[in-house]
Amino acid sequence: MKMFFNNSKLQHPFLITISLLIVISFAFIPSRPDEGMFPLSDIKNINLNEKGLKISVDEVYNPDGVSLS
Repeated sequence: MKMFFNNSKLQHPFLITISLLIVISFAFIPSRPDEGMFPLSDIKNINLNEKGLKISVDEVYNPDGVSLS
């Protein structure tokens, strides 16, 4: 192993390959919606009244009538 890491011809491609694999692997980690990133159609499932919202959820988003959005 010592010979492999001391050889400057092989060290750079090896490091580049490992770095690319690490970066690409992060692209496949799914992200979870966080604050403000929920679709409006799912806003009824969040329980905003428990989190301090003082108006009804239908006033925030109502696809069949008048709402804030």
